[in-house]
Amino acid sequence: MHSLRLSVYGGAGDAAALYSGRLSFAGECSPVPLWDGRPRIRPSDHSLNLDAKEEALRRLLMNGAVALMVGTSASAAESSAFLGAWLISTSQTAPWVMPGQQLGQSDTYGLVGKRVVFTANRIDAPSPLACAGPRYEVKTYPPDGLFQGNLTDAAKQAGALGYSSQIMTLETNCPDIIDFHFVDANTAMFALDNRLYRIERAAR
Repeated sequence: MHSLRLSVYGGAGDAAALYSGRLSFAGECSPVPLWDGRPRIRPSDHSLNLDAKEEALRRLLMNGAVALMVGTSASAAESSAFLGAWLISTSQTAPWVMPGQQLGQSDTYGLVGKRVVFTANRIDAPSPLACAGPRYEVKTYPPDGLFQGNLTDAAKQAGALGYSSQIMTLETNCPDIIDFHFVDANTAMFALDNRLYRIERAAR
């Protein structure tokens, strides 16, 4: 009576993979009498190791693809949280303006009281806030990153404006570079012509 015996080398991982049918081996195995003392025939170590490496690479690529999709989804979710209508509620002189310094003319646009509507493909608002093709990015900055770094005493001035140590910021990447720094989920500020404007989420 003959019996076929197969020895697997390469550890428990290779053995489990072979059992589940994920590994193949080179050469043919033929029945070997148990009593004749001849060497056992086993699959090529090289074939086992190669297939194991291919399996590991496949898993690595799959995990990387999943991580990329999760990261992209998270970024999209953060951006979509700011979509909708907002109202420009107030305006004030920026804290970096020196006494006697001439202010810009942005108030002539009549921004206060106007609406800013963020949609996926455009920003509907008075000039220069309007934008035909925004590319939204959500980032987090410390106080010294607010308003393009114009604060002169960042921590103190940011605190006076209601900000914490980490500020969520919506960058639109529009031709007129205007970033929206969020105080909370329903309030943000942007800088224009040495003035700060506060926007609040409009009632639905």
